[in-house]
Amino acid sequence: MPEKISKQKFWELYRKLPTELQDALFDDDLWNNVAEICSRYQANDSHDLISDGLFNVLLGILPPNIFIDGLANELKTDKATTSRIIHEINRFVLFPVKEALEDIYNLQMTPLAGAPSPNATKRSAYQEPIG
Repeated sequence: MPEKISKQKFWELYRKLPTELQDALFDDDLWNNVAEICSRYQANDSHDLISDGLFNVLLGILPPNIFIDGLANELKTDKATTSRIIHEINRFVLFPVKEALEDIYNLQMTPLAGAPSPNATKRSAYQEPIG
């Protein structure tokens, strides 16, 4: 994971971010989600590792895929728990700012399992096909 940055460098990078990511960096709900995920999986000792990495992702320093790969290697949990932690971070922290992250990192993030496809049409469970 990247080293900590100075306050001056932080504000320099922050000003260049899309508004959505600027807001995310100071969003209490986002950081509460991180704390809840760590608590849920008894990974409180990894809270700083996860938070620092996410901070760098949101700031435009660390691409999400490199963060996730590094996290998978650095978490001190079993494989199944690590997978669940990563899934929840993707779903509750990164997915809400997916478009902004794709723009600043110039990448296409893989949709989560169960996430609606952009081309999917909404259909009521009560609708039946005609014909």
